[in-house]
Amino acid sequence: MAKKFTEYGFDDASELFGQKAITTGSRTLYVLSRDSAIRRPASAIAASEFYAGNHWQNTDGFVGQLPPASLPGAPTILADIQKGFVSENVIQEVIETHVGGIMGREPLWSFLKEEGVSSKGKREPDDTVGEMITPWWNEREALKDLQKATEMIALEGKAVRRLFFPKGRLPENGELSAPTLPEALDYIYFQTHTSDVAGVFTEPDTQKEIGVYLFEETDEDGNVTDSCAELSFLDDNGDTVCRIVRDKGPEEEFGPYRLGGRLLIFEMNRRALITEQVQSNQRALNLAHTMMMRNVNMAGARERSVTNAQSPKRPRRLQDPSNPTRETEQLEPGTYETGGGAVMFLMGFPIKNSDGEVVGYTNPNVSISDPAPVDVFTKTRDHYYAAILGQCHQRHILISGDATASGISRKQAEKGYQRSLKETKIVVDACGRWQLETVLRLAAQLTGESEKYLPLRADFNCLLDIGEPEPDDLRVIMEMRKPGGVTNTPLISDETARNKSGIDDAAAELARIEEEKPAEPVTPSIVPGQDQPDPTLTAAGRE
Repeated sequence: MAKKFTEYGFDDASELFGQKAITTGSRTLYVLSRDSAIRRPASAIAASEFYAGNHWQNTDGFVGQLPPASLPGAPTILADIQKGFVSENVIQEVIETHVGGIMGREPLWSFLKEEGVSSKGKREPDDTVGEMITPWWNEREALKDLQKATEMIALEGKAVRRLFFPKGRLPENGELSAPTLPEALDYIYFQTHTSDVAGVFTEPDTQKEIGVYLFEETDEDGNVTDSCAELSFLDDNGDTVCRIVRDKGPEEEFGPYRLGGRLLIFEMNRRALITEQVQSNQRALNLAHTMMMRNVNMAGARERSVTNAQSPKRPRRLQDPSNPTRETEQLEPGTYETGGGAVMFLMGFPIKNSDGEVVGYTNPNVSISDPAPVDVFTKTRDHYYAAILGQCHQRHILISGDATASGISRKQAEKGYQRSLKETKIVVDACGRWQLETVLRLAAQLTGESEKYLPLRADFNCLLDIGEPEPDDLRVIMEMRKPGGVTNTPLISDETARNKSGIDDAAAELARIEEEKPAEPVTPSIVPGQDQPDPTLTAAGRE
């Protein structure tokens, strides 16, 4: 029999994340269990590290040859390699392009009434509620936080968003209320978390969902006092309950809240854009940059290898210890000098016979290592750069600058980019609807008006931005708006045509067009039985 969510403790919550409790003395540690699936694998963490600019990653980001750990002086050699490490953050570039294509423009959102369908068959928006939510949306910088969540799902494949009341704002008795909806909204905040500390899980036997957020409580000095988990689930009546369970301390429960079946935690999922293959290409590209810089150093100061020659000698005068007035001359090792005006004489090693007599000298030789051609590294860099863009569905960026590519090739590449954006857009739109509806219903709960706003449904729509449409695209859009076919109707609506043309808010643009229309001339009314003025006469003539 499945365990009820009301019976869940901290150990039950932590095990959902693949953590296992290990007791060492008086302290309990929670480590990843080998038998449990890891929600946030090492490749996901590495993807976020690449995006943040950490490409060295404690040598994991460098695929060149490293000194063996047992080699004397290995730490010094490793520090020199890190100092000469050069990277180019292509992963950040493709993520910013992807997120900008979805969240580059302010999404359109509104609340739709359950009743009040327009003559066109659409549900009417509730402008009053939208005007109350908008200040809260702007003040909390909801767009910025949603962009962060979009970055996270593109990097790692998972992102978790959570609504909460700040602990410091809760009253001592735990009964939170507000007289108006805007004042209730002032208590509500949201956060975005990684999948190793938050998530939504489904109980296999009942298929019911529970949202979990793991956190630690600290004292005034910042020391951890307890491990905690925030649980969000539905009770038997379908209302949302929030429970705080602790490893050592007491449990707390808040609610129930009438949120229409919404949890306070929402998990976003899509296929990760920065796969292990993309990361390996990023490492190879960084190696090409690093080796090219090494090549530049060699070109500026070419390496010389001297073989079959004694090290240069320089004379040094020494005072004879047996006779202070007498000096002797002694040869000691010198340095190989280079530069303008420098002349070096190299002497080979003496060759001796079995009797110790010098019978000859070796032939000195100086070998100079020339650097490899620079285009070897630039071509390698370009190859891996194109590979990363191709795997992230952004090959159109390369094709746009290729004069030899056909227009059809560019369009096909752009279509692949749009499909990738739409895969993310579906997830972000669902998260936006969850956030708006849950926030409104939670605020209404604080004002005692949960029934009033429960029927409202949120409409959230991210506007894809793939660049300005070309003239040919605009002509096609205009042709699709012309009446035609058997029914003599256009192929697309006016709103769709405006959106395809790059207009952010089609409704607002239509309203501006209506405002700019010139006023229609007023036709004088004609009353039967009365003499009407001659329209050919001027005002003076009528007088």
